[in-house]
Amino acid sequence: MKRKNSGFTVVELLTVVVIISILIGLLLPGISMVRNLAKTTQQKAQFVALELGIEAFKNDYSEYPESKGNSSESYMGGQKLAEAMVGRDMFGFHPDTDWGENGSLYEDYYRGLVSGFDPSDNTLRGPRDESDSENYEKRKGPYLELESANVFRLQSDPGSRISGLYDSSENTTGLDEDSLVLCDAFKRNNVTVYLPNNKQKLVKAGNPILYYRANLLSKDSNASNTEDRIHDAEDNWRLVVLVGDVMEEKHDVTGGDRSNSFDNDNNRHMNFYRFVSDPKIAKPDTFGPFRYWPCNSKTYILISAGRDGLYGTEDDICNFDK
Repeated sequence: MKRKNSGFTVVELLTVVVIISILIGLLLPGISMVRNLAKTTQQKAQFVALELGIEAFKNDYSEYPESKGNSSESYMGGQKLAEAMVGRDMFGFHPDTDWGENGSLYEDYYRGLVSGFDPSDNTLRGPRDESDSENYEKRKGPYLELESANVFRLQSDPGSRISGLYDSSENTTGLDEDSLVLCDAFKRNNVTVYLPNNKQKLVKAGNPILYYRANLLSKDSNASNTEDRIHDAEDNWRLVVLVGDVMEEKHDVTGGDRSNSFDNDNNRHMNFYRFVSDPKIAKPDTFGPFRYWPCNSKTYILISAGRDGLYGTEDDICNFDK
């Protein structure tokens, strides 16, 4: 009597493989969509916490943190936001800060950058003849919970207690590499964290959150000089170039005259002004130059680079409606 073969045929196996492949193909986009939605929700929650912190800062100092780049343009809006929220050394904001205008004096405001900082020491020292205890007592904040603030230095340094977002191979030229930035929830960058006993580990971090304070003295959103506008694209231009130049005009991202007329279509910051314009009020003029009125013209703008890691694209998360 012949034994009946109970195994699967090749056709049956191929059919099962095809069905499984189709199911996986249907499932993966759904998983990706859920993951992106979760990141977007996380980023919006981070903005809520950040906005509360910024408002608390305003209650203490009667104005929002400044965002304009310093005289050397090495210290920009995103860096100043981090200083305002947690302090340059994460021990809180120092109200006498000069916002990075004087290097040696600035370091003296934030003594927590060095291991010798002792909040209980009353010995007078430093350029301002101030004790560590007095320094610490002047601090306000942090205005964000440090555990969830996503704070990183711009560049890695094994000798620092604060991990760096970019290593020495990245082009951070012109930026204050020791300064802090708040990173968004879209974790695209590998960051080396230095632990005790010469140990290291890799963590994921997002890109810097951009911050632009509105100029309340300005009534002109189209002034030829960017400093006279309600929002100034210059406030973060080096950070934008560091990550990518989508928000900058690609033909001139490294220098040149950045005060060209807004009415000139070759202006390197045209993408920024289009991006932050309120669609309910502004639109390009078919018969003349582009005119705009910015969102949040009385407060400030926050921008996360979003899923693709580039500023000025459709997936960006902002504190205004695009």
